[in-house]
Amino acid sequence: MAAKRKKAAKRKASKSSSSSRARRRRRLVPAAFVQPYDDMADEAVELWAEVVRTYAVDYFTNGQRPLLRSYCTTIVLTWARSAGFRSSNLAE
Repeated sequence: MAAKRKKAAKRKASKSSSSSRARRRRRLVPAAFVQPYDDMADEAVELWAEVVRTYAVDYFTNGQRPLLRSYCTTIVLTWARSAGFRSSNLAE
């Protein structure tokens, strides 16, 4: 019985955090702009918002979402790898 309650509480917490995450993303990228994918990392979504806000509202289309996703994800991963490389060099 206690295990069921724990699972239910975990699900509720997960739903709550995902809904607050969705609200935050909507604030980052206004509805008029092309929206990021739901499963993208927060840093990638922030970069997405920065990129799409740089151009006119109708500059990007839904057909370009996969390209924007690849770009933002690659840049964020590059930043993370670069930061790790720099910090490992400092330790030497």
